[in-house]
Order: sequence, then C-alpha cells, then structure tokens
Amino acid sequence: MVSRFRCMGFWLALLVAGCAAPAPLPPACPVGPPPVADGLAPLPPVSGARQVLRPGHWEWTGGRYVFETARWVVWTGPGTAQWQAGAWQTGPDGCVWVAGHFLS
Repeated sequence: MVSRFRCMGFWLALLVAGCAAPAPLPPACPVGPPPVADGLAPLPPVSGARQVLRPGHWEWTGGRYVFETARWVVWTGPGTAQWQAGAWQTGPDGCVWVAGHFLS
C-alpha cells in the first residue's frame, strides 16, 4: 500500500512540475544605432558663456533612430565635459535606452 502512494506521489509531482511555466525572458534589445558619420563641427558661437560641443549622435525615439547633429551648448557643470553616447542597457524588466549625456 505504501508503494502505491509513493508511485501516485511521484506521478503527481511530475505532473505539477510539467505545468509550471518557465519565467518569461525579457524582450531582446533592438539593434544598436548605426555608426556616427564623421562630419564637420559647427564653429563655436561668439558668447561669453562657457560652451562645449555636443557631438552628432543617434537617439532612439521609441520606434527608430534619429540623428542629432553636432551643436554647441552652454556648459554650467564642473570640470571638463565628456560625452557619453546613448546605449541600450538590459535590466530586470528588459531593455532600456539610456540617452546620450555629458559626464563631468
């Protein structure tokens, strides 16, 4: 009688294990942006404000990449500005686009 219950328990455990769905995988990140084409930087504006060149770069707009041309921007942060290009980062909820930004 004990072996009969063990056998039923074994089959019940297999049945329950087979019904458990694996955790869904986060969606794959879209393909990265195209390479940035080298171009001429615009001349710096005549201004008394501290300006830094924001290079031309690709940004994700929710459905496609859009190229943002190089331009001079007022820099109010400390130190020398360094540009960090936008990129995809994978997190627990899937892929997230982190827009290009200045590092100080």
